[in-house]
Amino acid sequence: MTRILPAPTDNTAFIEDVAREGLEAVVGQRTRSSLELPACDHFAIVLVDGLGRHNLQARSGYARHLLQADRRHPHRTLSARLPTTTAASLTSLATGLAPAAHGIVGYSVYDRDAATVRNQLSGWGPEMSPATWQPHPTLFERASSLGVEAFAVGPADYEHSGFSEATLRGARYVAADALDDRFAALADIRRHATRSLVQVYVPELDKIGHRRGWESPRWSAMLEQIDAAMAGARLDRGGCSTVLTGDHGMLDIAEGDHVLLSEWSGAEAILATAGEPRCVQLVLDGAADHDAVAADLQRHLDEAAGVDEFVTCTRGELCDSGLLGSPVDAMARHRLGDIAVVAVGKRAALYRGLQADEASRRMIGQHGGFSSWEREVPLIRW
Repeated sequence: MTRILPAPTDNTAFIEDVAREGLEAVVGQRTRSSLELPACDHFAIVLVDGLGRHNLQARSGYARHLLQADRRHPHRTLSARLPTTTAASLTSLATGLAPAAHGIVGYSVYDRDAATVRNQLSGWGPEMSPATWQPHPTLFERASSLGVEAFAVGPADYEHSGFSEATLRGARYVAADALDDRFAALADIRRHATRSLVQVYVPELDKIGHRRGWESPRWSAMLEQIDAAMAGARLDRGGCSTVLTGDHGMLDIAEGDHVLLSEWSGAEAILATAGEPRCVQLVLDGAADHDAVAADLQRHLDEAAGVDEFVTCTRGELCDSGLLGSPVDAMARHRLGDIAVVAVGKRAALYRGLQADEASRRMIGQHGGFSSWEREVPLIRW
């Protein structure tokens, strides 16, 4: 590796801390405290997919209520782990574990046993069983065992998905398609349960960001709707604690800043490609020298995108960096590519350059890399 991946400061809390510490605040069994959450009977996480701290601050005029609440409770920086992507972050939130431990280490990963790429959001089935692919207990299961009622509130489309089964085990799913209906469901849970742990999922902002960009008027309008819904939800009731956060932030990447692996002279060494365009995992053929291939690819990326955009590393170097968490267990290591290309700048994305990439290359808002825009997420409390 020709350059060192940056690391979060020691004052960083991580997304896997949120629900774990929230449950501890409900049951009064604190282990360690990164977030200093108050004791409560009801704890809820409002997870706004795709909302980064920098995105929120840059559109502060559309989120006046959220920022007012944020100012009332100063806190340390909250960060998503690498890769900064929904599959990894939502699994961390649900299990209280870093990707190094839970093994969901990308949007897609290479299944070495089956010699195929698995999509970890939508590729579930008999060969990728939720109970075995993500075997760790969830915090919802732990809550239920401690006498705390556990719920997941979100759009009906996600109720029976394989990813929900992998990450929301132990929670009763409450389907609510309209944003206001999700907060009405939260209020109803709190009225009837003695103690509760609730996740409210808001995917709309991320979808708009991918299709139109986070800098688009549609994204700002959706943020304003979320702000209004939070303002009207009456979250500051006695005995209740609520946190709003995101699973990652977002950058708008112009198609002219896409770098193509097909234009690299060493591309013939690639057996499979997984991950996301800002955190690409490459599986190499058996004869390849991983260190030499990584160094050659780094030179190509420096020429194509500039020296501040990507860092290329081997699987061992990525595991040793601590960016996935530490230590990296055998299951997570087995799923990682031989080489990782991590975007650390804010301008570029890496694609294979194949015809099959055409649809994904139309995506404007992107994430997965290690820029502060992608990894830093809000932590707003009521």
